[in-house]
Amino acid sequence: MDLSLNTLSALLRLTFQDAREGAHAVLSLGVPRSALFLMVATVAVLSALMAGIFQLLVPQTVGPPPGVVAITIGGVILGTAIGLHYAGRAFGGTGELSDAIVLMVWLQVVLLLIQAMQNIVLLVAPGAVGIVFLLAFGYTLWLMINFIDVLHNFKSRARAAVLLLLTLVGLSVGLGMIFSILGISVPGATT
Repeated sequence: MDLSLNTLSALLRLTFQDAREGAHAVLSLGVPRSALFLMVATVAVLSALMAGIFQLLVPQTVGPPPGVVAITIGGVILGTAIGLHYAGRAFGGTGELSDAIVLMVWLQVVLLLIQAMQNIVLLVAPGAVGIVFLLAFGYTLWLMINFIDVLHNFKSRARAAVLLLLTLVGLSVGLGMIFSILGISVPGATT
């Protein structure tokens, strides 16, 4: 398994050019199962650092401490991978849980690059951040749909989109129940 800067930059270019081929290339790396949680932890910490940089650039932004961000992102990566794996299997997909984790980690790597670009736009043209955010959100959905399609060998982006929607709804309901049990209230939610 080669994770050199040259390999990572080539994978990033390929993912931006063709999301499906990027997913195939990432899965062909042969990431050992023993490295999965280290990869999740690494991208979660890097994402927390990126969130911290954003908070430095926009001082009026109030967010959770970096440790909470890292744990949350790690949990979201694993929860999404587990949800996509089992829901995909229910839909007749063939994806393995380890492959789902690898693809969700790779998605987070791509999102780190996008977050870095958003931070640059924030410094150069703050008024354009909203547009960049919307474009990034749409692109993230597009990546996820393609990654799910490759993961489960659906050969149907529509089927992958439905699976993504159902997984996100399931995760939202599940998190809502967990928050309720733990007595955690979501800011802005009405009771």
